[in-house]
Amino acid sequence: MPKKPARILWMDVFRGLLILSVVIGHTTGKFNAYIYQFHMGAFFLASGFTTKQESRSLLETIYHRFLTLWLPLFTSIVLVQMVVECLNASGNYEVFLTSPYMPLPDVLKQFLTNGAIYTWWLGAAWFLLVLFAITLLHRVLFQLFGQHYGILYAVVSIALFLAGYSMAQSGTTKWNLDLVLIGQLYFTVGLYLQKRQGKFAENNKPVAMLTVAVVTFFFMWANATQFHCTMDFPSRAFNSPAVDLLLVLNGTIFIYAVSRLVEHIPYLSTWIRYLGRNTLPILLFHFMAYKAAYALLAAAGYMRWEQIAELTPPVEIGMRFWWLIAAVAIIICQIIWKGIRCVKLLRIAFGQEKTLYDACYEKLKKYGWWKRLEKEIGRIELPQIEISKEERIALVKKYHPYMLMFGLILLLVMIPIVKQGIILNDEVQMYQTRLQGWFALLFRNIGEEIRMGRPLRILAALNAALSFITKNIYLNRIIQCGCIFAGFSSFGYFTYKLLNNKRFSIFVTMFIMLFFPITFEHTAPNAFNGLVFIPMTELFLSLTLYCNYLDTHKKQTLYYAVGLFIPALLGYEFMITFIPLYGLTYMYKSYIQNQFEIKKALRAVGVCGMIGIVFVAMLLITSKLCQGEYDGAQFGFVSVESSFSIIWMLFISALPGYWITNDKYQYLFSIFQQNSCVTLRNILLISIVFIALLTLIKTRKPIACKTTQKQVLIHFAVLAAGTIYCFFPATANAVSKIYQGNVTSEHFTALPVSPFLYLFTCFTICYFVWVILQKMKNRNLIALVCATVITLSAFPVQCMNSVLAQEQHRNTERFVKMNALFETNTLKKLTYNTIYAPELYETQNALAIHRGYFESVAEQNGIENIAIISESEENCNVMLFETGLNQWTVTTGDEAVILSEYRLDGEVGVRLSSALSEFVEVSEQGRDGDFYYYHFKKDDAGSLKVSNDEPFTSILKTAGTTLETANIEYGVHSDGWVEPEAKIQIATGDEGIILLKGYYNQGITGDDIIYVYQGEKLLSKYVISGHNVEFEIPYMPNSTADLTIKCNFFFEANPPDIRKLSFILDELSGDEGDE
Repeated sequence: MPKKPARILWMDVFRGLLILSVVIGHTTGKFNAYIYQFHMGAFFLASGFTTKQESRSLLETIYHRFLTLWLPLFTSIVLVQMVVECLNASGNYEVFLTSPYMPLPDVLKQFLTNGAIYTWWLGAAWFLLVLFAITLLHRVLFQLFGQHYGILYAVVSIALFLAGYSMAQSGTTKWNLDLVLIGQLYFTVGLYLQKRQGKFAENNKPVAMLTVAVVTFFFMWANATQFHCTMDFPSRAFNSPAVDLLLVLNGTIFIYAVSRLVEHIPYLSTWIRYLGRNTLPILLFHFMAYKAAYALLAAAGYMRWEQIAELTPPVEIGMRFWWLIAAVAIIICQIIWKGIRCVKLLRIAFGQEKTLYDACYEKLKKYGWWKRLEKEIGRIELPQIEISKEERIALVKKYHPYMLMFGLILLLVMIPIVKQGIILNDEVQMYQTRLQGWFALLFRNIGEEIRMGRPLRILAALNAALSFITKNIYLNRIIQCGCIFAGFSSFGYFTYKLLNNKRFSIFVTMFIMLFFPITFEHTAPNAFNGLVFIPMTELFLSLTLYCNYLDTHKKQTLYYAVGLFIPALLGYEFMITFIPLYGLTYMYKSYIQNQFEIKKALRAVGVCGMIGIVFVAMLLITSKLCQGEYDGAQFGFVSVESSFSIIWMLFISALPGYWITNDKYQYLFSIFQQNSCVTLRNILLISIVFIALLTLIKTRKPIACKTTQKQVLIHFAVLAAGTIYCFFPATANAVSKIYQGNVTSEHFTALPVSPFLYLFTCFTICYFVWVILQKMKNRNLIALVCATVITLSAFPVQCMNSVLAQEQHRNTERFVKMNALFETNTLKKLTYNTIYAPELYETQNALAIHRGYFESVAEQNGIENIAIISESEENCNVMLFETGLNQWTVTTGDEAVILSEYRLDGEVGVRLSSALSEFVEVSEQGRDGDFYYYHFKKDDAGSLKVSNDEPFTSILKTAGTTLETANIEYGVHSDGWVEPEAKIQIATGDEGIILLKGYYNQGITGDDIIYVYQGEKLLSKYVISGHNVEFEIPYMPNSTADLTIKCNFFFEANPPDIRKLSFILDELSGDEGDE
């Protein structure tokens, strides 16, 4: 039985302040600009700080967390919902609640199947469910990583954090999984801070804590007054991941400092510490306890009695009486808690009998099956590198200069790759789908693989989707850079395990990063980074584990190696060409160790060989069963000469520095180079590379072998194998139908396989150089010459990378701004129009945008039924011209609006048609979305003048009088189904009566009501008494009605349909009663 840890007194104060912030935040919006910067994130962090994961086994953690988190939540739902049932049965439900009534069985069904809490008084209880999942997730991670918090643990936590933001943006909220993944990073921070717990205990000097509190509050104040960044977990109102993380850390430090200061105030600290030890009842019951405060205020005449039904206080009451409502709520919660703790059964159900739980667990452990289960679960972990803490510290001290230089080189090399953004239409298509949700992208990719006739390459769909895990283009590029680094590092680590030479491994990895080219070709890093580098990482980690197996002969390691090779193979078919590399690795390792045997060699490579045979057989079968449309996946052998020319071109283009000699790219470099290549980045990069190479080569270590004859043979074999793999992976492309005669120095010069060829060309060159250097006597001179030659060779490569990346960045920014155009109010007025836009679909370098893309973007932004053409402006009453750098003009000929990223001054040219422009003196008129906004209109004399009128009212398509011609803002689907809330704009006739007809397909209860509002004003209320719905809505005659339809009922559609629906709208007529 684990020893009960001593309470951390300042942590009780910390939690007490946080729970006070929760109650106050729900009571009034007066302080929410501060509270909502950090409060729930700080709660997760505090939970991590106080969690001792090593004190309980994984099974025991599940047991205890179930009883102390999940069970209290379930009990609260049942008990509170029973109160709700009593209110409903007595006819008093609407006295205390405004939200739609849901019976207990439906509430429990939603909770148990979706993790949704429809007991409205438990509005803050989501935290317990999320915390329950977070603690289990982290205990599993702790188990997998050998009960050790290392760098990889933190990296996985950050990756999950980013995935959570992606899910929140895409609307994937089932079981609050998005909140779990976001909140777990703060929990991780708490786990890591736990190691410094002694420092926290020592830091209690009032002056220091007051200084920290003032400084952190200043940052909170600056954000609250200037930047207005807040975060709210349940409503998914987040900023960028980095901003939210900084807000939570700053707020946590502030609360920590205040906690330490409060400790010096005797009575106050005792009271807040008590709240900190009893946060659960406040979290669960404070919404319900508000009712008592409302009653007091209503009795005193400050509130209306009907306002008691409100979940949170009305704004004016909350601003004035927040302190009273919060105080009453906390007192009531503690009274309820006292009552609960008086009943043993309730104490058990609310997670308060921990001694009893421990005793029951000890009894469970006496059962053999439970003991065996706990033992087997305890064995689950990822393969660990066996290295002691002392050895790890020694390695860091020895290699930290290289690690620092390597990190700086990585950063400087990756900067232009991040700047590239999106440069190919393949990526545009994925980005378009990603805007609809990450899972939409995943399913689209799966469909594309099947359409191309590649059903075995199913993991490629996932790998490609991981390149667009967020909706932010540049954040995705950072993630893709992580994939690139993982691929290159895994290759470098493989060379280390193979050759047992750390310095050479660092040297070759640095060389690979230094010469990695940026181009406009259909290859990485320009595109397909997840598609290429995730399988690459899996492949070389598999080979690394295979080397470990050959050293240790542990079968488990071999299984891990095979387990990593299979997803690599399912990620890209040409991975099958690397099966012989396992055999070559075995031959090298066994020859070095003088243990080469044919039988062992066959056994060592047999598993991967069998996988390859099975994969080829399945490939042949699926190619017959699933005839694809993509020529790249079809066999198209023409001749040996044709195939050889493809392999040769791909090999040549994979040579380090090739692209600076390519005629096409020399020309592109000359026209895109606007400034000198001697930039700060290039100078820093080359200087660090020179120092790193000089140090590495000067202290070089020989590779392998004891005897000279054996050494020569080994070197020859390694160089031969490296040379073979400069060509061999390209054989699949060489017999592909699409590439026959198309791979030249100007077209298809590089392909997705090219980074693999590039790795082995770099390896072969570096190995040759390293071997030659071993024979040289004057180390200092040779190191200087070699470092100078490599550095000077890399400089033009990095210069070209900078120039091409800058041009690609310009193309991406143009693409981003064109997307932003459709978020402006100006373009939102152009519904139902045909727009002539000659530049919108214009290809920029390799960035082509497919037809229909911007119509789709417009529809996602609520601009319906527009058509964009670029051939002719005839019959188009709206024109859209690109009139400058990220500057666009929308015009009808008599009226124009300029949307510009940059502020305009003085006289500017206003384009009115393809052939006509006028110059007008501008004055700033404000912002529209991401653009500065300038409106111009011709006066009666025909002169173009600055106008402050509403633009484009003459072409604004107004709402019609029928459902078909009404403007549907949201909530009504094309199949007629209406969501629980919908908004429609419809015109009325002379009588001002709107007729609504529909159909209700659920059981008739008499409790289901349709409300129709204009803003806050209730226009009509219809109680459903039959399946046919028909009622009239009174409105002003000959006007446009903005109707909001709200239903107090809904049901969830059958999967895969994920909509929440209420009824079918058959007819909506605004001219009812007119002749």
